[in-house]
Amino acid sequence: MKPISETLLDFFEEEDYCFEQLGGDPVFRIHFKCDNGDFPTIVIVDEEDRMLQISSICPVNITKEKMPVLAELIVRINNYLLLGLFDLHMDGETLEFRLGIKVHRIDLEYEILDLLLSGNSSVMDHFLPIITSVAYGNVSPKKAIQLLKDANDECIQKREEDSVGDKPSLYKRFNGRMGFFSDN
Repeated sequence: MKPISETLLDFFEEEDYCFEQLGGDPVFRIHFKCDNGDFPTIVIVDEEDRMLQISSICPVNITKEKMPVLAELIVRINNYLLLGLFDLHMDGETLEFRLGIKVHRIDLEYEILDLLLSGNSSVMDHFLPIITSVAYGNVSPKKAIQLLKDANDECIQKREEDSVGDKPSLYKRFNGRMGFFSDN
């Protein structure tokens, strides 16, 4: 089997990713520019266990005063996520979205890498507006989640109205939800 870090380097070069390797370890930093912000992203490879972890760092300055409400928000968000999780470092005052995969007995394909990398930053981008509304404003975590759900419902409804003929929209194929929220 091909080493994960070798596959990752080949993927970065083929897709023209701007990246840097941190130290001699298989740890890489890339940046994603999305609709709501720019996200430094760290990719860590564990060749021995054949694991890959991707962490997008939230660009929000977290104060000690806001830590409790942000912790509540993160717990509420994590309850809805289908894959990955937000992690709030209570001592370091940083927030990240992490997603990992164990690549047991197969070679990692470019399509999977692309989905993992773009998906990771997309989740961070999707939730950044409510994170900032709680971190910099006076919106409660519960209210922030409800605002995001309402915006998602509007988006789904608009896309359903825009679907052509009998071909269902992408959101209909996902049972009428965007994929960021589970049914619980």
